[in-house]
Amino acid sequence: MRYLNILLAIVFTGLILTGGCITAPESSADITWIGTPPDDRKVIESKMATMISPYQGAVYENVTASASKENDRINIHVTGSISSSQYPDLYDFTYHNKELVQVGYLLEAVPDSIRNEAINVALRNEDVKAALGSGMTGIPSVKRILPETAANYYVPKTLISVTWIQQPVSALVDMDTRSVVRVWNGEAQATAYLH
Repeated sequence: MRYLNILLAIVFTGLILTGGCITAPESSADITWIGTPPDDRKVIESKMATMISPYQGAVYENVTASASKENDRINIHVTGSISSSQYPDLYDFTYHNKELVQVGYLLEAVPDSIRNEAINVALRNEDVKAALGSGMTGIPSVKRILPETAANYYVPKTLISVTWIQQPVSALVDMDTRSVVRVWNGEAQATAYLH
């Protein structure tokens, strides 16, 4: 029992120190390379394991990577899938002089239950309702926004973006508080809900 308490304390401390983001290379799926992997495959995989992570509480069941060489730089595209979402997470990296740099991401592997709840939270917001009007069409895209990007609009924590492209209307949702923290309508920002 004592060891269980120590283990739980270590896990909770780790969650607090990482802001709730879980990066667990040991629990992530092995990376399957499509085509010929780079010569530094093991170094790249080790670095990549600390830079990609699924939605909190989920584990990637399938991670694939492909590499293309451009001069002395390697461009790497990574796809991670979870069973509770039909959409994958996509990451883009460059590798040069033993340094792996993330250059982009599109994180749509949000569990369906969270996806639906984020849409419902957004639809209850008055500004979103007004911007959508009665002509709401299509299913919105739902993406995870990482803390370093979210800090530009709210605070450095994982947020969910719910976007209706046809309107265009977008809402940033804080799933911890079940609230919309920022709304964009068209090209201009409609409202900011900063605490």
